Amino acid sequence: MVQIWDFESGRVLHRIDAHQASVFDVGFIPGTNQIVSAAYDDYVRYWDWTTGETVGEVGPLDGAVCFTIAPDGTVLHGRHDRLEFLKAAENTIQRELSGHRGNVQCIAISPNGKLAASASQVGPIYLWNLETGEQLARLEGHTGKVTAVAFTPGSHHVLSGGWDRTLRVWDVATQQEVARATTKTCVSLEIAVSPDGRHVLAGGGEWWDNRNKRWVAEGDYDLRLWQLPESVWPKDEKDESTNTEVALAKRIFIGSMAKEIVCLAVSRDGRRALTGTCKAGPACLWDVQ
Repeated sequence: MVQIWDFESGRVLHRIDAHQASVFDVGFIPGTNQIVSAAYDDYVRYWDWTTGETVGEVGPLDGAVCFTIAPDGTVLHGRHDRLEFLKAAENTIQRELSGHRGNVQCIAISPNGKLAASASQVGPIYLWNLETGEQLARLEGHTGKVTAVAFTPGSHHVLSGGWDRTLRVWDVATQQEVARATTKTCVSLEIAVSPDGRHVLAGGGEWWDNRNKRWVAEGDYDLRLWQLPESVWPKDEKDESTNTEVALAKRIFIGSMAKEIVCLAVSRDGRRALTGTCKAGPACLWDVQ
């Protein structure tokens, strides 16, 4: 089910129950009154958030597990070993980017809309030119599965997190790793960069042990705020800083509910963060400041 909330009142405006399986991602299309949702029923659906009515869909799309939305409203999603551009009005796939050696797990589009970063179950992070479809670089360094990628506001750096318990910062121009922080007890299932480009939020969870066919608890499920290195900040905001960790909340989820953070977003003013879980867990709104 997709629920549309009013932040000020905390009231649910609409409950949308058209998907036939669990929803794994939602997002707003910039400059419109539409949202996009994707679920394990293999459909990506478009909604009018003011009415809760369906305005389009693309599918079936077997194997899709992640998507992101470009500044111009284009939806880019990961499906098997490739990325696909969707066009809801015609229920079609416009074009695709191929090259991954495993199923794509996470995607991010740069704020300027020119680049994309993606990672699959195996191999490096790929950097793409969205205009030409050219694969620009392979960012190699993680020793485990990469589960989250994000761009800084200026589109000059890519951040990544994964099962090796590290957060890494990559320079887009040089295609080199420029900073790294160890998350210690937190696997980075989700990351989000603050609008001012000075901090990154990381949420932890569990990882899938394919050999023993079970989920393994890793970390303490905290939502943590990291201060990015001074060199990554926008030029007019640089000062002396380190990648210092600040714990926001400990043991966010307790008892029998799902503990892992599976989705994370930061408000445009950088003051709030919204997290979600699976298995009927809660959605939580946090005061970041």
